[in-house]
Amino acid sequence: GEAANCRLFPHDLVEHRSNGSQRKSRRCWRGQVYRVAELADSDSEEELQTGHCKVQWLGQGSMGYTTSISKVTTLRLIDRPFVLGDRVARVQDPGSLGLVVQVKSACLFVR
Repeated sequence: GEAANCRLFPHDLVEHRSNGSQRKSRRCWRGQVYRVAELADSDSEEELQTGHCKVQWLGQGSMGYTTSISKVTTLRLIDRPFVLGDRVARVQDPGSLGLVVQVKSACLFVR
C-alpha cells in the first residue's frame, strides 16, 4: 500500500490517517516530522523505536502545538520541502540523479 512505499524524513509535512468512521469528522491533525527513528542520531536524548517518528502537531484554536511519537504507518505524507542543492531522483528511475536549482513556494489559506 501507500504506507509501505512512503519513507518519511525530518521536516516532512504529514497528516494523521483517519479510519473510516473519522473521515466525516472536520478535525484533521497535521504536523511536521521532527525526528525519524531510522535517521536519528544515537546520541539523541530519547530513543525511537523502528517505524516511529516524532511529530510536532499544529494546534487548533487554543490547543497550541503538541509533540508526540507516532507510527509511520499512521501518517500520510502531504508535502516535502526542497531547498537549493538537494539531490533528488525520480521514483520511476532512482538511478537518475538531479540537483534542485530553483524552488518556488506558494501558500493558500482556506477558511
